[in-house]
Amino acid sequence: MSFKKQDQRLKVTAVPELFLTAVKLSHDGTGARYLHVAREDSNNLFSIQFRTTPMDSTGVPHILEHTVLCGSQKYPCRDPFFKMLNRSLSTFMNAFTASDYTLYPFSTQNPKDFQNLLSLITIAPNMENFIQLQFLSGSFAVYQYIASCWNQDGDPVELLKIADKVSRFRQCLKENPRFLQEKVKTYFKDNPHKLTLSMSPEEDYHDKQAKMEAEKLEKKVNALSEEEKTQIFEKGLELIALQSKPQDTSCLPALKVSDIEPKIPFTVLETALTADEIPVQYCAQPTNGVVYFRAVSSLNTLPEELKPYVPLFCNVITKMGCGALDYREQAQKIELKTGGMSVSPHIIPDDSHLDVYEQGVLFSSLCLDRNLPDMMNLWSEIFNNPRFEEEEHFRVLVKKTAQELSNGIPDCGHLYASIRASKNLTPSGELQEMFSGMDQVKLMKRIAEMSDIKPILRKLPRIKKYLLNSDNIRCSVNAAPQQIPEASKEVEKFLKGISRSKKERKPVRPHVIEDPTFKPCQMKTHFVLPFPVNYVGECIRTVPYTAADYASLRILARLMTAKFLHTEIREKGGAYGGGAKLSHNGIFTFYSYRDPNSLATLKTFEKAVEWAKSGEFTQQDIDEAKLSVFAAVDAPIAPPDKGMGHFLHGISDEMKQSHREQLFAVNSDNLVDVSNKYLAVGKSTRGQAVLGPENADITKDPSWGPHVGQVAAVAAHGLDDEHAALGAAGRLLDAKANTQSYLHNSIQGSVSTKAIVCAWHIVANSSRHHTHRNSKLLKAGTRLLELQTTFKGLKQWYKAEV
Repeated sequence: MSFKKQDQRLKVTAVPELFLTAVKLSHDGTGARYLHVAREDSNNLFSIQFRTTPMDSTGVPHILEHTVLCGSQKYPCRDPFFKMLNRSLSTFMNAFTASDYTLYPFSTQNPKDFQNLLSLITIAPNMENFIQLQFLSGSFAVYQYIASCWNQDGDPVELLKIADKVSRFRQCLKENPRFLQEKVKTYFKDNPHKLTLSMSPEEDYHDKQAKMEAEKLEKKVNALSEEEKTQIFEKGLELIALQSKPQDTSCLPALKVSDIEPKIPFTVLETALTADEIPVQYCAQPTNGVVYFRAVSSLNTLPEELKPYVPLFCNVITKMGCGALDYREQAQKIELKTGGMSVSPHIIPDDSHLDVYEQGVLFSSLCLDRNLPDMMNLWSEIFNNPRFEEEEHFRVLVKKTAQELSNGIPDCGHLYASIRASKNLTPSGELQEMFSGMDQVKLMKRIAEMSDIKPILRKLPRIKKYLLNSDNIRCSVNAAPQQIPEASKEVEKFLKGISRSKKERKPVRPHVIEDPTFKPCQMKTHFVLPFPVNYVGECIRTVPYTAADYASLRILARLMTAKFLHTEIREKGGAYGGGAKLSHNGIFTFYSYRDPNSLATLKTFEKAVEWAKSGEFTQQDIDEAKLSVFAAVDAPIAPPDKGMGHFLHGISDEMKQSHREQLFAVNSDNLVDVSNKYLAVGKSTRGQAVLGPENADITKDPSWGPHVGQVAAVAAHGLDDEHAALGAAGRLLDAKANTQSYLHNSIQGSVSTKAIVCAWHIVANSSRHHTHRNSKLLKAGTRLLELQTTFKGLKQWYKAEV
């Protein structure tokens, strides 16, 4: 492809505020517009964009997006796009269909890889009159920023010239102080163009859709001749045979493992102790005048009954007002002086022990260097003087949070399924479910429906007492080298100014063992939700990050995804996606999303393990899995996030390098060995969870829960600790669980008396479980229900009777 360098076809523009030069060209043969953005950046991005204005609601552009990636004359391989994910070190590779354009972007840090992906992407959508974007050194965020504008014939380079627009805006304000007000009046207040859209949900919507689909199908089938039916059947058999046939991917370009850098660049970190011996990590980075602040405060001393409300506390603490500022003034101050202030629960698994973890809350914010004193003053007011008196505003925030959680399930249902499936596998699993799983969704829904929200509001000052102090806190700062001294002063001032509940700082151990007697147990959960598809998760307890087998399991997860699960779950099963992954906490997860199947997918997970145990994979398969894993390991880290692996997760660069060497060393024998040792049925404890529609087969199986009867029993008891009761009941209801052992763990641990009583009551009153429990255990449940005494009394009863 050649581009003439004539005046009307060539335009070079420097954009110093973003440290880049933009070159615009136009192609003679096709009229394609080409943009090259030159910048000193290790990550290289390329993308082709098409204008695909929809003419109807059939979704043709989206269908076209997928079909053009199903092979080409040069690469006669089914689904080369997904195959290249395992033959590349790409830092990003995807395809999108927006409202009126379709695009195919990729990025990589490896020059050879760039040429391989360029060849694949430019051949796949081989059409005329395309719009082409290229950033041989650029940012995907910048690319997304200009894509829509360029599609509507706007000038993408003008969008990049931010400094000019800011200067023009300031000049307009200087000349006319009411410039903004006038624009708001013209384009918003006095704008006569508007649309009022009302939507009314139908309870039987999915039933109507299913009925309509069945009627359409019946009509079409009845219209077919026997010969046509035979042809369709034979075509189906051909499709199954084609999908089952191993693909020859030798035509596709690929990197070699030897192309991967053997060493990682180390990040220079400095950790200093303040006068009060609070650790602060400093990382000097080219942040372009922005200071990034984080802090982690421990939850170790927080009473158990308050922990379910920590996510709600985190969500509202920066939105309720502080000091002399009400919530409106606080929001304005945050907008004016910072780039955002956020608070979130933070659970950190130990890198060498599955049953050890750190629990805390993460505070994050950023600002321009000149606004650092204002930002730290805001944090001081939030820590020292938060305001909790605005009940109506709190109610609005609660309802908003509950709605957002509910709306988020369809987008990440497989994550909710995975969190629930791992709940009983490690001590931190239950906390993870409490903070970010379906338990939290249900709790927020219940709070949002409360007529009197004062009891919940009164919990916030109690949480503040344990959390917003300097007793057990650590901080980090990422900023330009010249900004570090000033940042250090402001952080020290902030830490001195926040309250302390103890006279002397005696840090609680950074890692805690929640329950020394913890024993992992299996649990299967089915959440019936109004979806036409399923979200499936199966989790297996394996090994921590520093264990020798961790690297092998990580490679195996990618290998199983690419060589078995993708074909079985997506191509044959019809799910939108699925695969396997190994988390930092040592939990090996199988998952699928937007899946028409549930139990069949769980069977596929079993088959994947059998496939791995058989060793039916080649050295090329292993190398491709390594490339895919290293693409994630070596993904670019932005300056604000440098050193965060160490600060947030306790993983040093030395540990990363050791893990890297273990990844390089993984071989076929290692993969078969870990498959047998950890993933085979009966070798490790596992959990399963499904989110989706009613399923008769699951309902008939007594090992699945929670069922409607269980939830009703909990509600009838009016327990405050619903999440604990359901957790206890769920464990007891698994036919494979050791009930007596669990009861022992619960009594010795932190599960409340009410939760245990309720759980046993549910078991004792569920006829479908009678065949799984002997008479002694059922009598024990009845006795517990009658007892309802103190925790001490329950322990005494347990010691005497069981």
